[in-house]
Amino acid sequence: MKKNLSRLALILALAMTLSGCSGKTAPTGTITPAPAAQETTAPAETEAPTVSLGRMVGGIYENAYVGYGCTLDENWEYYTAEELQDLSDLTQEMLQDDKMIDNHEEYQYILDMAAENVTDLTSINIIYNYVDTRSRLSSVFLSQEDYIDLYLSQKDQLADNFAQSGITLYSMNKVKVSFLGQEHWAAHCEASYTSNGVDVPYYLIQLFDTKPGGRYLVTLTLASYMEDNTESLLDLFYPVSE
Repeated sequence: MKKNLSRLALILALAMTLSGCSGKTAPTGTITPAPAAQETTAPAETEAPTVSLGRMVGGIYENAYVGYGCTLDENWEYYTAEELQDLSDLTQEMLQDDKMIDNHEEYQYILDMAAENVTDLTSINIIYNYVDTRSRLSSVFLSQEDYIDLYLSQKDQLADNFAQSGITLYSMNKVKVSFLGQEHWAAHCEASYTSNGVDVPYYLIQLFDTKPGGRYLVTLTLASYMEDNTESLLDLFYPVSE
């Protein structure tokens, strides 16, 4: 079942980019996830703070840039850098085959982390979407709640995107969740996908990092299958300081 859980979660996580919230970039070559413990800097068109990726040590993932980490037990399996690349390539091919994108080089993102729990049928992924200058300036004063409202305003387009990948979107709502000891606004989706002629329920929570001036929008996606235990996945995370 590996790759199936995370591929579906990744498709929904990329919906914000495809619907235009994060903007397009000029062609930049093949999209590749950066290895754990590596640091990168944002494109140098103007000065910007260094963008740090997450670090993986054993079963612990920590990301000082967005301020959180998680420790996953033996029921969870992290994707290696090579598997992240394979998952990214597989998803891009699916999106292009389904005509959701014309050319994978038009979109720049980094799949920083993906993990699956095949026992509980849950998955986690963290994606950095590049935000172009125009989109960044237009969203500089948006709060976390404003971002969610903007996201939900494109529900119909998102539903069309999902449908092209065999996913039926039933609902998409703004919810307030407890994360890192504080209340945060998030997007909650209920959907299903068809597998071997059977409709499989699919639940998802997305939280967006809205760091002012940031060149990357970091999306944390928590997905659950068969039953909705997405909010319990939030308890796996703890604060991390830079």
